[in-house]
Amino acid sequence: MAVQDNVIPEWRLNRTIDELRDRAKRTMILGAMTVGAGAVASILTYASSVRDLALPVAIVVVLAGGVVLMVGTRRWVTAHDRAVQELSASAA
Repeated sequence: MAVQDNVIPEWRLNRTIDELRDRAKRTMILGAMTVGAGAVASILTYASSVRDLALPVAIVVVLAGGVVLMVGTRRWVTAHDRAVQELSASAA
C-alpha cells in the first residue's frame, strides 16, 4: 500500500516536465541571443575607434552567453529527473 501512495500521476509529471523545459528553453534563447550580440559587437569593434576596450568586452559577453546557454541546455536535459525529484519531495 505504501508503494501506491508515492505514485506520481503521469499527467502531473508531464506537465511539470513541460514547465521545466519551457524555463530551460527561455534560458537557452537568452544565452543564444547574448552570444549573438557579443559576436556582432566583436565584429563591429574592428570598425570602431574604441577597439582596445570593446573587443575584450565583446569576448566576455560571448563567453557569458555561452555559459548561460550551457546552463539552459543542462536544465533541458535534466528536466525529467528534476520533475520526478520535485514531485516526490512534495508528495512526501
